[in-house]
Amino acid sequence: RFAIHENGTWTNPRAITSGRRLMLNWADSPSVIFLPDGRLAAHWLERHDSAGAYGIRIAFARDPDASWITAFASTRPTTEGYEGFVSLGASGQEVYASFLDHSTPVTALRVARFTSDGRLLDDRVVVADVCSCCQTAIATAGGAPIVAYRGHTQDEVRDIRAVRLREGRGRRPRLVARDNW
Repeated sequence: RFAIHENGTWTNPRAITSGRRLMLNWADSPSVIFLPDGRLAAHWLERHDSAGAYGIRIAFARDPDASWITAFASTRPTTEGYEGFVSLGASGQEVYASFLDHSTPVTALRVARFTSDGRLLDDRVVVADVCSCCQTAIATAGGAPIVAYRGHTQDEVRDIRAVRLREGRGRRPRLVARDNW
């Protein structure tokens, strides 16, 4: 559900989705954003049939009162894996969703790219080995999205890194902060 703060007050909550498979995770929460053209994008988590596995759903609506149309449903996690820790952002006419893919033993940073009406343009691994439990973040600078995430090394060091995207492809990741976590 979501509500909008307008003229100093909140609107009545509106449903995006409902169902028995919705996944509750204190560290991995749903989100909704307004896009530059007035449309909205949202994401949430859903459990799969197998124990412990969950994935993401991304939906779009043409305005706050419109029906939500699911544009992306992850299917990679099939046993104990997950996809989550999603961040949504927009750049020009494109919408980006950065997220962790822990459907294999090594967690990857993926980015799905959409048109503002929800058409999937691509979904790809941007960084092959990242921390498995930290939120991603996405912002736009100089007309291109930048994804921040917690990296991962062979020595189990997890520093904050960022990668600039061009047409959904990641450039060379850069160290943002060496916190040696």
